[in-house]
Amino acid sequence: QPSERLRDNASVATQSRLEMRLPQGFSLASDGVWFVDPHPKKEGDAEERWVCGPLKIIGECRDTNSYGWGVVVGWTDNSSVPHEAIVARRQLPSPDGGSSIAAMLEDGGLRCGDSRLLRKFFQGLHTDRKLRLVPTTGWHQDDAGYVYALPTGEVFGPTEHNVILDPQSRRVGDEVGQAGTLDEWQDQVAQYAVNNSRVAFFMSAAFAGTLLNVNAEPSGGIHLVGKSRSGKSTSLFAAASVWGKGTRKVMQWRATSNGLEAIAKASSDGVILLDEIGQANGKEAGDAIYMLANEGGKQRANVHGGARERVSWRAIMLSTGEIGLESKMNEANRSMATGLHVRLVNVEADAGVGLGAFEHLHDKASPAALADHLREASGRHYGVAIRKFLEDVSHLRANGDTELRDLVEGFRQQFREANVPPGADGQVESVAGRFSLIAAAGELATALGILPWPKDEALRAAGKCFAVWLSARGHSGAGEDEAAIKHVRRFVLSHGMTRFAPSDVPNEVIRDRIGWRRETQTGSAYLFHKDLWDQEVFKGAMIDPRRALEALNRANLLETNEGRLTFRMSIGGQK
Repeated sequence: QPSERLRDNASVATQSRLEMRLPQGFSLASDGVWFVDPHPKKEGDAEERWVCGPLKIIGECRDTNSYGWGVVVGWTDNSSVPHEAIVARRQLPSPDGGSSIAAMLEDGGLRCGDSRLLRKFFQGLHTDRKLRLVPTTGWHQDDAGYVYALPTGEVFGPTEHNVILDPQSRRVGDEVGQAGTLDEWQDQVAQYAVNNSRVAFFMSAAFAGTLLNVNAEPSGGIHLVGKSRSGKSTSLFAAASVWGKGTRKVMQWRATSNGLEAIAKASSDGVILLDEIGQANGKEAGDAIYMLANEGGKQRANVHGGARERVSWRAIMLSTGEIGLESKMNEANRSMATGLHVRLVNVEADAGVGLGAFEHLHDKASPAALADHLREASGRHYGVAIRKFLEDVSHLRANGDTELRDLVEGFRQQFREANVPPGADGQVESVAGRFSLIAAAGELATALGILPWPKDEALRAAGKCFAVWLSARGHSGAGEDEAAIKHVRRFVLSHGMTRFAPSDVPNEVIRDRIGWRRETQTGSAYLFHKDLWDQEVFKGAMIDPRRALEALNRANLLETNEGRLTFRMSIGGQK
């Protein structure tokens, strides 16, 4: 039995025996876990023996498949830093299990004594509180509803007390922390986004990642392109303050693809913020965009040679740079497939009113002064907005998704009706889907009293940015068609005078001739030999030659006859 000192200590853990059953001979006290042999063989065995420092038993946990059982414990180290860890039950049968458990606890600042007694303590410990262990941040569903786990381990939702984020997946630090109050953040950061479309759009996007799961929208990103000191990074810092400290939450593009995979996993159902794409390797940048938008990491083998569970996520990515992704990939001599144009879309940072990315300075004297204020304020007031948003949204999801989904879909439909051209190609619709979700997130945060904006501010900001993207794209048709036309145009500009013989001198010796050039009243017409069209013009290009003909024909750039996509004529006796 515990000594009178331990029994009478007011700081002894008050967890009831209904919640927790300690193994015989063990007790919890303010100064740690103690053991007294209940069946001593000799007098010395009855003395109290200290096992480890003070522990809080939080509960037992298991994964979604009811494997990976363990005991969740918490403690505070000598620097007053709280810790949580899982003592895996698979360690307990091993004679060396106590040593590995002690090593883990000591690593977190908890002093341990006899490792054999420590193992015995956890072997016999039972608690009625059963927790579900989730491996990643974001939304998770069980029979009781949805919960959202933040990287810090905070959980929001009706069953929040029954869910725990794997301590190994947790992150600490200012980038995921909070400071100040919601009122302070609204006054010092969020209000300055009003009438500043790029800042408002990025701030709305910071909330949108939490709605991807609700409305089944795929991951994707926005890339803000503009010259240095135009306000691009400021827009990122303002968006970052929704989640954590602005200057700490934003990451750099120069991170490797493996590093970005870890960032994406820790940002599931959230936002990934990347600054200065110019610092990235062109090849790695393209691979990273595909990886992030495809919502999954590399397939890796486990220690037994089998397939390890693939890391997956959902996220909105916000990026900045002085150049676009296509220019960055050109540096690495890589062509940019149309899919990348859809996954990460460029939006011009300059708002066109002489203030860089800003359109309204509010009470600041210059764009630089506004940028400096937002950068500084996003480092003092942060992390409170997303917590209030998740608290409210998790309550909306408590009775199913219908109410929340219908609310979000209503905002999205408003955006589509106002901004998407009739008959737009599926690729335009796909990008519009992302913009509409961002607009809806901003409007929802406004309706919940989190963003201090007028009604429809988020819709207007998203609409302006979408119009800028669509204008730069130049059309609302398929991107593959435009890419094919550009490819043919570049080929003609590069080889029009060197690989095309004049049609009026058809037998002129031309090295590597690919066709003929015919002068007309409206300019030069280029005739390609049909076999060389496939073999030479599109050699090494990720473009279907047949589709290129169809695109040229739809653009009235192709001369045809006989109802075909080819043109039959005789030049110098050749057909």
